[in-house]
This record gives sequence, structure tokens and C-alpha cells, in this order.
Amino acid sequence: MIAVDPLLALSLCAVFFGGLSRGFTGFGAALVIIPALIVANGPISAVLLMSLIEVPGVLQLAKTAIREADWRALTPLCAAATLTVPIGAWSLATLDAETIRKGIAVMVVVFAVLIATGWRYKGKITKSLTACIGIISGYCSGVASLGGPPVVMFLIAKRSNAAQTRASIAAYFALITILRLAAFGWYDLYTKQAILLSIFLAPVYMAGIWIGSRFFKGTSETTFRSVVVALILIMGTIALVK
Repeated sequence: MIAVDPLLALSLCAVFFGGLSRGFTGFGAALVIIPALIVANGPISAVLLMSLIEVPGVLQLAKTAIREADWRALTPLCAAATLTVPIGAWSLATLDAETIRKGIAVMVVVFAVLIATGWRYKGKITKSLTACIGIISGYCSGVASLGGPPVVMFLIAKRSNAAQTRASIAAYFALITILRLAAFGWYDLYTKQAILLSIFLAPVYMAGIWIGSRFFKGTSETTFRSVVVALILIMGTIALVK
């Protein structure tokens, strides 16, 4: 009988389900995957792995997204995030693992609650608010690879057309992923083990995205979203109390 490492099995299941969520609903991948990877590999490896396995998907969407994105809205967001991604990466490199683990777990739970309640900002979109969202997202991205939720909620609040909003989100992810990976290299966070494991996990993630985008269209998005949010809350809580 072949022994299966339960932590590796947890990582594989989380990465695949996160891919399904990204492919079907467009959200939730990192929120599902990172808590599981924290349990299996520790917080620093979890953040590195999430960033690395996203690279193929980001590159696939980047060309079209960059052309179709609303750069008038994105430019101040990206400029502000550029300042704080390195600060987040520095925090990941210098803070103790226990602090990072608890901080990421709290982020996951908070974002899951906001998604579950359907909260949307309904006030006026100002330049200062845009800069603040970029600052928060950049830091969350650098320290936890969780910069997506603040920006997604902000761009949805702008009420642009759906296609342009999706393109703007994808373009932002592409830029921030490049900045984050560069910052991780600057702080010498990469390990041979993380790189090899990411090569193993990336096809599983891409398979989940492909299946989610093509074969789940008959499923109720509301039901699937509820399942994803419940899973995020469970995994975030496990990562918090581990």
C-alpha cells in the first residue's frame, strides 16, 4: 500500500478547489488555498507557493486584460500598491512565523465575512480613497498574497461594465504578482523546496480553473459561492487556532 502524506493531500485538495472557485466565480482562490498551505507548510512557504502557482494563470490573462482594463482607475491603485508591496514582503521576511500565521488567518476570516455579507462600498470614490485601497492591497499582497479582495470590492463598487471590471482586476493582479515576486527575491525568501512544490501544484491549480470555467455552468453560482465562503471560514479558523 502506498502511503499518502495527509498534508500534501490537503494542499492538493485546497489548490484544486481554489482553482475551481477562481474558474467558476472569479474569486476565493487564495482565501481557500493559503490557510491550507499554512497548515501544511507554514506561513512563509504558503505565501510563496500561492504567488508562484498563480503565475501561469496571470500570464494567460494579462495580455487581453492590460488592453481592456480601465487604467484611469487602476493607475492610482497600482502606484499606491507599488509602495507597500515591498513593505509587506519585508514584514513576511522579518516577523516571526506565529505572528504571520495569525495575521493571515485573521485577514482570511475578515475577507470571508465581507464576501458572505455581500458588503459593497456605496460612498463617493475619491482619489484619497483609491490610494488607501492601493496601500492596503499592496501590503496584504506582500505579506500574505491576499491583495485581491480589497481591490475587487473597490472596483466592483465603481460600477463599471462587467467586462472592463474583470479586465481591470486581471491587469492589477498581473502587475502586483510581478512586484510581489520581485520583492520576495529581494528579501531572499525563495527556497528550492517551495519552487519544486509550486511546479507540482501549479498544474493542479490550472486544471481547477479550467474545469471550473467550463463544466460548472449548470451549477447555481449562489450555492457554489456559499460553499466557498463556508470553506474559507473553516480553513481560516483552522489556520488561526492551529
